[in-house]
Amino acid sequence: MIHLPVKDTASCNTVATGSNMSNGNNLRIIVTISKCPKTDCRTYHCITQCTPDIKNAIQSKFGSTTISLTIKTNLGSRTASCQFCTFGQVVLVSTTSPTTLPNIPTSTITSITSTTTTTTTTTTTTTKTTTRTTTTTTTTTRTTTTITTTTTTTTTTTTTTTTTTTTTTVTTAIISQETVSHGSVSGTRYSNVPYKSGNNLPNYEKERCKLDIYIPRSSGTAPYPVIVYFYGGGLNAGDKSEGWAAWSNNFGFKFLEAGVSMVMVNYRLSGQQGTKWPLYIQDAATSVAWVANNIAQYGGDPNNIFVMGFSAGAYLTHMLSIDSKWYTEINFDRNRIKGYIAISGQTRTHGTVAADLGIQQNQLMTVRTDAMPFGHVKKTEKPIHIFVGEYEGQTITDNYAYYNQLISKGSTNLFIYTNLGKDHGGMRDGLGDASSPTRSKILEFIRTGASTVNLAPNIAYRKPVTASSTENTANTADKAVDADGNTRWASTNSDTQWIYVDLGARYAVNRVRIAWEAACAKNYYLESSDDARSWANIRTVTNNVALINDHTGLNRNARYIRIYATQRATTYGYSIFEFEVYGN
Repeated sequence: MIHLPVKDTASCNTVATGSNMSNGNNLRIIVTISKCPKTDCRTYHCITQCTPDIKNAIQSKFGSTTISLTIKTNLGSRTASCQFCTFGQVVLVSTTSPTTLPNIPTSTITSITSTTTTTTTTTTTTTKTTTRTTTTTTTTTRTTTTITTTTTTTTTTTTTTTTTTTTTTVTTAIISQETVSHGSVSGTRYSNVPYKSGNNLPNYEKERCKLDIYIPRSSGTAPYPVIVYFYGGGLNAGDKSEGWAAWSNNFGFKFLEAGVSMVMVNYRLSGQQGTKWPLYIQDAATSVAWVANNIAQYGGDPNNIFVMGFSAGAYLTHMLSIDSKWYTEINFDRNRIKGYIAISGQTRTHGTVAADLGIQQNQLMTVRTDAMPFGHVKKTEKPIHIFVGEYEGQTITDNYAYYNQLISKGSTNLFIYTNLGKDHGGMRDGLGDASSPTRSKILEFIRTGASTVNLAPNIAYRKPVTASSTENTANTADKAVDADGNTRWASTNSDTQWIYVDLGARYAVNRVRIAWEAACAKNYYLESSDDARSWANIRTVTNNVALINDHTGLNRNARYIRIYATQRATTYGYSIFEFEVYGN
């Protein structure tokens, strides 16, 4: 909505009806908007980002004419105003962040029409100043504007007059704000929020560089931890709607249900309007920075941001986690990100990346190592959790090889998990399953990373391990500490069995996690020792039926950790996928 007066310096018959301006008034424009004319944004914070471009668009229509411009926004009962001072800087008058951003009615196209008259005289003048106060009342906002005008009365002996009329048209686009729900889970979605701005952006870049924000409403407490999510699609297809429809098992609602906000990002796609590597990586980095700088205004926690992606989106996630240049290019502090979650991503080869670079896939690790995560292996700075599916073939091999290389460089806060029974597509859709081990581990990762607790490495990984018995030559004791969810240790069929790991040195153990196969222990002891002969009890477990036993809050200094089982839950022997120990 545009409020005039537009004042001119000549005849009042060219002034907007109702302005009550008289001859000789100075040009002044007051624009009150309900939605950002530049973007789809309609929340108060967009004004601080977009009004410079609105100002430039209006100013360009008047050329060198000196005008004073005030832009105000009507956002329900919360009003944010920006005053442009001599077209130089933006002064933010009010930045009260709403708890719940209001729905704003639709606006379409409005026009500013002004008449500017330049008069040259050789006269004696007298001047008087008057003040006029106008009050505008809407259904949600009462705005009072005081305008001071200067009226000049002249006795003209010689006059030359030039009159120019200019019309500025401002188109207002709208962010969609709506309630979304699935079953008993509900949230608020803010759609098509631009994370890039500027008059010089190509149309395709403006169109693609948008994101959707989902804020929990039925669970959790603000400020909510944030997942910035990049969808899959080979880097040349896909959309930010992934996760919020039946075709992707509505997995986004599972994270809302857990009290985690989701930001779904669109990025430029390879092959579209000249897009090639690395533009989609640059878009990903820019979107993460935008979220860090703006998510607080929607209810997200800017101090608890995690980057997550599936397939091609996991490739983007890997690249952001391992190569600092993408954040450095945009002057973003990578330390503001808590951690990274890569689901079924590409670490060694990617067909689209190779095609963009004009080489074969098998040349990526020789000719363009910079284009793949494997080419940047080093000690990582932030926690990374990698997930793969049992039936993903080469993806499993490449991700485990990448994980092991990161470990070899001294990286600690690393986790990898194989989801049994899942192929590539199932890894994404499985996030929406009623019981999803991948989603559970992601939420655990977020809860741990979002706290002040430092994520410690699994100090049992590939350490020497000894067991009381082994079912066969395939299911040996070392399989319990290889961080491979597909392998396991299995004992013979009797109640009293044990397995222990030699950590190689004395550690302050604070956590032990056991992932059982169906043949779990009903009763067992968790024990410690400094010599593998004399054992002390840490924790006693009875009537266990859970396949994941996560013992946290431990406080034991020891070199050896043992699981001493006394009663089986099945007729089979005991079987453990992973025996993990954490400590310092």
